[in-house]
Amino acid sequence: MTQGRYAVVVVPVNGASSERRVVPALARGLALLEALGAAQAPQTGADLARTSGLPRSTVHDLLRSLETLGYVREVDPLLHAFALGPAVLHLGSSYLSALDFGAEATASARRLSAASGETAQVAVLEGTDVVYVAKADSRNQLRLVSAVGRRLPAHLTGVGKALLAHLPAAELDRLYAGTPRLETMTEHSVGTLGALKKALALVRRAGVAYDYCESNVDVACVAAPITDHEGRVVAAMSASFPVTRWSAGYRDALGEQVLEATAQLSRTLGAP
Repeated sequence: MTQGRYAVVVVPVNGASSERRVVPALARGLALLEALGAAQAPQTGADLARTSGLPRSTVHDLLRSLETLGYVREVDPLLHAFALGPAVLHLGSSYLSALDFGAEATASARRLSAASGETAQVAVLEGTDVVYVAKADSRNQLRLVSAVGRRLPAHLTGVGKALLAHLPAAELDRLYAGTPRLETMTEHSVGTLGALKKALALVRRAGVAYDYCESNVDVACVAAPITDHEGRVVAAMSASFPVTRWSAGYRDALGEQVLEATAQLSRTLGAP
């Protein structure tokens, strides 16, 4: 059986199962916590029995155990309705405090590079620049102007456009106040604030950002944003490749891989 995303697996004595064993009672308790979190409103035992598929008596016993441990709280004694408890917040805070973003970003970039065969990078926004915090080189020789710790104008990079596209309009105007002409590095570079805003509108619609020879005449890239536990865009990841491999089909296929990688890293950061 399966409760939420916790598979209850019976492992044969000879250990032949390829799945890890999950303790059934623990899986059921965690399934109730996930159901309460997903509901975002107090739930009765009957509500949770319906959503989890567990017997009401089992749900009742689990809720009382979780309540004793502080993971749920009874918010309506008359209806016997429950919500998540403070111990869940403590666990979440401990998890986030222990996260090493640089290490997680590097591991994610390596996975994307291994899957795509291209160079993967993660960057954060600082003012109108991006700063690269992680990189995984491809199996192919690819000369990039970026490197871990290096800054580049955000508007000239895929990661930068992925980050700028999710800023409030007022914040974008503040960052570029008094600079209608933007720095360029190649003939393909975005050179005005008006052109940048049009490009960012396309990024918001597509969900991914592109850099076609804007900071390096030999390189193109596809990028997407990374969000945290509050849904804020905190970084972006890109896959860079020689422009000789550029085509709409390859761009879109690589974009799917980038989106999968950023979704995975976002979940690691606590994104829903």
